[in-house]
Amino acid sequence: MKKRVNPYIITAFIILLAAVISIFVSLNNFTSADKISDKIVAKVNGEPICYNTVKNIIEKEYFNLVLNQIIDDTLVTQEAKKLNIEITDLEHKKMNNSDKDIQNKEIMGLVHKILVTRIDDSKLEKYFNEELAGQRNIEGKYIWIFNIDHKLGTDLIIEFKRNGSIEKAINKLSISERLIVKKIIKPDDKEIFPMLSDIAEGEVGMIMKGTEHIMVFVDKVIYSDSLEFPRDKEIIMNEYLSENFGKEMLELLASLRSETDITYYEVITNNY
Repeated sequence: MKKRVNPYIITAFIILLAAVISIFVSLNNFTSADKISDKIVAKVNGEPICYNTVKNIIEKEYFNLVLNQIIDDTLVTQEAKKLNIEITDLEHKKMNNSDKDIQNKEIMGLVHKILVTRIDDSKLEKYFNEELAGQRNIEGKYIWIFNIDHKLGTDLIIEFKRNGSIEKAINKLSISERLIVKKIIKPDDKEIFPMLSDIAEGEVGMIMKGTEHIMVFVDKVIYSDSLEFPRDKEIIMNEYLSENFGKEMLELLASLRSETDITYYEVITNNY
């Protein structure tokens, strides 16, 4: 199995860029009545470091990096608009973080949806044949993960047992916005997979992640040779992107750039 590119690393990188932008803006808003370039912002063994030294290094080292990230974000939003792709109200409700975190998650969400439209069946079938088909010893569980507290989790279990349908239980409790992800958990996930051992296919259960209670519904117990293409295309697509998201995103951005007229202008900075 190929090594995964953790999407959280990509998100962390984008958050770092956002922090750099914040610092850059703060420095440009940092004014005084006297000559700002001479303002001392730190001393090292008595040797002063001036504002302008910091500002110039930030401009030199990070300006192009931040600019290109903004260009990439713009390309993604333009492509999503062209394809009539958007983040739904339900997906917005799941983004329970700061405005910058939400913006980053929106971009990643749009990228994911765009990739689904661009990854053709031949690539998915090749991945399925090489990575998933005919490997009986590789077991996974396709689960739904809910972000709900212990009481609501107990209510979900009771309601599910009462009517035998996870969809009906979700609708009855009005918790569709609490379903945060559907994914395959494999044995190499040493934290989560062992906790699923007592939850059979078609059952709801509670597991612990750190100090958090997490409710899961095991939609399907998967042996690789029990998957079929194209019948299980959605599951295979999710698994493919979980392993190849970073590579596919870079290829997408390169493709969008090659199709787009991007004009760079010389930037004249102010030296105070």
